[in-house]
Amino acid sequence: MQEKDKQLEQMKKTIQDLRQQSEQVSMQVQGDAAESSLKEQLQTACAGDKIEDVATGQLGADLLQRVMSGERVLGTIIWESKRTKVFSEQWLSKLKKDQTEAKADLAVLVTATLPKEITTFTERSGIWICGMEYAVPLAKVLRSQIILLAKSQLATQDRSTKTQQLYHYISGSEFRNRVEQLVVTFVDMQRDLAI
Repeated sequence: MQEKDKQLEQMKKTIQDLRQQSEQVSMQVQGDAAESSLKEQLQTACAGDKIEDVATGQLGADLLQRVMSGERVLGTIIWESKRTKVFSEQWLSKLKKDQTEAKADLAVLVTATLPKEITTFTERSGIWICGMEYAVPLAKVLRSQIILLAKSQLATQDRSTKTQQLYHYISGSEFRNRVEQLVVTFVDMQRDLAI
Protein backbone atom coordinates (compact mmCIF):
# COMPACT_ATOMS: atom_id res chain seq x y z
CA MET A 1 0.00 0.00 0.00
CA GLN A 2 2.83 2.34 0.89
CA GLU A 3 4.51 1.59 -2.42
CA LYS A 4 1.30 2.40 -4.33
CA ASP A 5 0.97 5.70 -2.44
CA LYS A 6 4.54 6.52 -3.34
CA GLN A 7 3.91 5.68 -7.02
CA LEU A 8 0.72 7.75 -6.94
CA GLU A 9 2.62 10.75 -5.53
CA GLN A 10 5.31 10.35 -8.22
CA MET A 11 2.64 10.19 -10.91
CA LYS A 12 0.94 13.32 -9.54
CA LYS A 13 4.28 15.13 -9.55
CA THR A 14 4.99 13.95 -13.11
CA ILE A 15 1.55 15.11 -14.24
CA GLN A 16 2.08 18.50 -12.59
CA ASP A 17 5.52 18.85 -14.25
CA LEU A 18 4.06 17.93 -17.65
CA ARG A 19 1.22 20.43 -17.15
CA GLN A 20 3.74 23.21 -16.37
CA GLN A 21 5.83 22.31 -19.41
CA SER A 22 2.71 22.31 -21.57
CA GLU A 23 1.72 25.77 -20.28
CA GLN A 24 5.23 27.10 -20.96
CA VAL A 25 5.14 25.74 -24.52
CA SER A 26 1.65 27.19 -24.99
CA MET A 27 2.80 30.62 -23.77
CA GLN A 28 5.82 30.47 -26.11
CA VAL A 29 3.56 29.59 -29.05
CA GLN A 30 1.19 32.44 -28.15
CA GLY A 31 4.13 34.84 -27.85
CA ASP A 32 5.52 33.77 -31.23
CA ALA A 33 2.07 34.20 -32.79
CA ALA A 34 1.74 37.70 -31.31
CA GLU A 35 5.20 38.63 -32.58
CA SER A 36 4.43 37.29 -36.06
CA SER A 37 1.12 39.18 -36.15
CA LEU A 38 2.83 42.42 -35.05
CA LYS A 39 5.49 41.99 -37.74
CA GLU A 40 2.87 41.51 -40.46
CA GLN A 41 0.92 44.57 -39.28
CA LEU A 42 4.06 46.73 -39.24
CA GLN A 43 5.13 45.53 -42.69
CA THR A 44 1.72 46.44 -44.08
CA ALA A 45 1.47 49.80 -42.31
CA CYS A 46 5.09 50.87 -42.86
CA ALA A 47 5.80 49.68 -46.38
CA GLY A 48 9.34 50.46 -47.42
CA ASP A 49 10.74 50.00 -43.91
CA LYS A 50 12.84 46.99 -42.99
CA ILE A 51 11.18 44.96 -40.24
CA GLU A 52 13.54 42.28 -38.94
CA ASP A 53 13.06 39.51 -36.39
CA VAL A 54 15.43 39.21 -33.50
CA ALA A 55 16.22 35.50 -33.42
CA THR A 56 14.53 33.44 -30.70
CA GLY A 57 16.97 32.84 -27.89
CA GLN A 58 19.08 35.85 -28.88
CA LEU A 59 19.15 38.76 -26.46
CA GLY A 60 17.11 41.73 -27.55
CA ALA A 61 13.58 42.76 -28.39
CA ASP A 62 11.28 40.85 -30.74
CA LEU A 63 11.49 43.11 -33.80
CA LEU A 64 13.75 45.82 -35.17
CA GLN A 65 12.16 48.37 -37.52
CA ARG A 66 14.48 50.44 -39.69
CA VAL A 67 12.64 53.52 -40.97
CA MET A 68 13.88 53.93 -44.54
CA SER A 69 14.03 56.61 -47.19
CA GLY A 70 15.19 54.74 -50.26
CA GLU A 71 18.38 53.02 -49.15
CA ARG A 72 19.02 55.45 -46.27
CA VAL A 73 18.13 54.48 -42.70
CA LEU A 74 16.47 57.46 -41.00
CA GLY A 75 16.01 55.83 -37.60
CA THR A 76 15.22 52.62 -35.77
CA ILE A 77 12.47 51.38 -33.47
CA ILE A 78 12.65 48.20 -31.43
CA TRP A 79 9.44 46.36 -30.62
CA GLU A 80 8.70 43.93 -27.81
CA SER A 81 5.34 42.15 -27.61
CA LYS A 82 3.92 40.52 -24.50
CA ARG A 83 0.79 38.42 -24.27
CA THR A 84 0.56 37.77 -20.56
CA LYS A 85 -2.13 38.26 -17.94
CA VAL A 86 0.01 40.43 -15.66
CA PHE A 87 2.09 43.50 -16.54
CA SER A 88 5.68 43.54 -15.27
CA GLU A 89 7.69 46.73 -14.69
CA GLN A 90 10.86 44.68 -15.28
CA TRP A 91 10.01 44.60 -18.99
CA LEU A 92 10.73 48.34 -19.20
CA SER A 93 14.27 48.12 -17.85
CA LYS A 94 15.02 45.12 -20.06
CA LEU A 95 13.66 46.91 -23.13
CA LYS A 96 15.65 50.05 -22.28
CA LYS A 97 18.79 47.91 -22.16
CA ASP A 98 17.84 46.26 -25.47
CA GLN A 99 17.30 49.73 -26.97
CA THR A 100 20.78 50.81 -25.92
CA GLU A 101 22.40 47.65 -27.28
CA ALA A 102 20.53 47.93 -30.58
CA LYS A 103 21.30 51.66 -30.77
CA ALA A 104 17.63 52.21 -31.53
CA ASP A 105 16.05 55.66 -31.47
CA LEU A 106 12.79 54.46 -29.92
CA ALA A 107 11.48 51.42 -28.06
CA VAL A 108 7.88 50.20 -27.93
CA LEU A 109 6.33 47.60 -25.65
CA VAL A 110 3.11 46.17 -27.07
CA THR A 111 1.20 44.28 -24.41
CA ALA A 112 -2.15 42.56 -23.99
CA THR A 113 -2.26 43.69 -20.36
CA LEU A 114 -1.51 47.36 -19.72
CA PRO A 115 -0.65 48.86 -16.35
CA LYS A 116 -3.81 49.94 -14.50
CA GLU A 117 -3.24 53.68 -15.08
CA ILE A 118 -2.89 53.29 -18.87
CA THR A 119 -5.90 52.77 -21.11
CA THR A 120 -4.41 53.28 -24.59
CA PHE A 121 -0.71 54.15 -24.75
CA THR A 122 1.87 56.33 -23.06
CA GLU A 123 5.57 56.97 -22.80
CA ARG A 124 7.29 55.97 -19.56
CA SER A 125 11.02 56.12 -18.83
CA GLY A 126 11.76 56.55 -22.53
CA ILE A 127 9.72 53.48 -23.50
CA TRP A 128 6.41 53.65 -25.35
CA ILE A 129 3.81 51.27 -23.89
CA CYS A 130 0.65 50.44 -25.82
CA GLY A 131 -2.16 47.94 -26.10
CA MET A 132 -2.20 45.56 -29.06
CA GLU A 133 -4.82 47.57 -30.97
CA TYR A 134 -2.74 50.76 -30.74
CA ALA A 135 0.52 49.33 -32.11
CA VAL A 136 -0.03 50.26 -35.76
CA PRO A 137 -1.32 53.82 -35.15
CA LEU A 138 1.58 54.42 -32.74
CA ALA A 139 4.02 52.99 -35.30
CA LYS A 140 2.75 55.42 -37.93
CA VAL A 141 3.07 58.42 -35.59
CA LEU A 142 6.55 57.46 -34.37
CA ARG A 143 7.67 56.76 -37.93
CA SER A 144 6.44 60.17 -39.14
CA GLN A 145 8.29 61.86 -36.27
CA ILE A 146 11.52 60.06 -37.19
CA ILE A 147 11.09 61.20 -40.80
CA LEU A 148 10.42 64.82 -39.75
CA LEU A 149 13.45 64.80 -37.47
CA ALA A 150 15.65 63.40 -40.26
CA LYS A 151 14.42 66.11 -42.66
CA SER A 152 15.09 68.79 -40.06
CA GLN A 153 18.59 67.49 -39.43
CA LEU A 154 19.25 67.37 -43.18
CA ALA A 155 18.06 70.97 -43.58
CA THR A 156 20.32 72.06 -40.73
CA GLN A 157 23.26 70.26 -42.30
CA ASP A 158 22.50 71.91 -45.66
CA ARG A 159 22.29 75.33 -44.02
CA SER A 160 25.59 74.75 -42.26
CA THR A 161 27.19 73.61 -45.50
CA LYS A 162 25.86 76.65 -47.37
CA THR A 163 27.12 78.97 -44.62
CA GLN A 164 30.57 77.40 -44.86
CA GLN A 165 30.54 77.72 -48.66
CA LEU A 166 29.51 81.37 -48.41
CA TYR A 167 32.26 82.10 -45.88
CA HIS A 168 34.89 80.43 -48.07
CA TYR A 169 33.67 82.38 -51.11
CA ILE A 170 33.66 85.73 -49.28
CA SER A 171 37.08 85.16 -47.77
CA GLY A 172 38.51 83.82 -51.05
CA SER A 173 40.40 85.60 -53.80
CA GLU A 174 37.64 85.23 -56.39
CA PHE A 175 35.24 87.37 -54.34
CA ARG A 176 38.00 89.90 -53.53
CA ASN A 177 38.86 90.22 -57.25
CA ARG A 178 35.21 90.76 -58.18
CA VAL A 179 34.75 93.42 -55.50
CA GLU A 180 37.96 95.19 -56.59
CA GLN A 181 36.80 95.11 -60.19
CA LEU A 182 33.38 96.53 -59.23
CA VAL A 183 34.97 99.29 -57.13
CA VAL A 184 37.43 100.22 -59.93
CA THR A 185 34.56 100.28 -62.44
CA PHE A 186 32.43 102.40 -60.12
CA VAL A 187 35.30 104.86 -59.47
CA ASP A 188 35.98 105.10 -63.25
CA MET A 189 32.31 105.76 -63.95
CA GLN A 190 32.19 108.41 -61.24
CA ARG A 191 35.33 110.07 -62.62
CA ASP A 192 33.83 110.06 -66.14
CA LEU A 193 30.66 111.71 -64.85
CA ALA A 194 32.64 114.37 -63.01
CA ILE A 195 34.47 115.48 -66.16
